[in-house]
Amino acid sequence: MELIEYKDMYGIYHRIKEIRPSYKLFLNRKTNKVELYDTNFGGKCMTFNLPILPNIIDKINSTRIENANVIFRKMQDNNSKNAIKNVQNVINNANMKFF
Repeated sequence: MELIEYKDMYGIYHRIKEIRPSYKLFLNRKTNKVELYDTNFGGKCMTFNLPILPNIIDKINSTRIENANVIFRKMQDNNSKNAIKNVQNVINNANMKFF
């Protein structure tokens, strides 16, 4: 894997460092994608397609561990809605077959 530190002309690199100083951006030359690493944990957090756009700052902020409760609540809400839709579909399909 060929990683080189990625610094952009829009200041996104510096804004990411403001979110968490241990974040680093790297360009993976093999995949031509930018990867976000947290050097405190030694692992890749996210991968972005080029070009890097300023809206990734919102994405990075929204997926921080500090927001885990909100993320899990949204996942549960979505799962509940999908479960209700699935039950409704089963009922509708059963009604079509038997009536």
